[in-house]
Amino acid sequence: MVLSLPLVLYAVLDSVLHSPFTPLMKIAFVGTGVMGKSMVANLLKSGHEVTVYTRTKAKADDLFALGARWAASPASPGCSR
Repeated sequence: MVLSLPLVLYAVLDSVLHSPFTPLMKIAFVGTGVMGKSMVANLLKSGHEVTVYTRTKAKADDLFALGARWAASPASPGCSR
């Protein structure tokens, strides 16, 4: 059986993110469009601490319900080093 690279990559990332040996991380996302929103939701469900910044805060309300934190700007703590 031949698997496409994105499918294999997804399977590897999925197993790493859901491994009991993966340390929890503090992650910041700037912009949560269609793809970013799904990525943030999966990270939150895996137990990671995620801070998000979007131009329109209301568009990320479902992520806040899952436990995401809000950053007032990309330069806010959590979004910058």
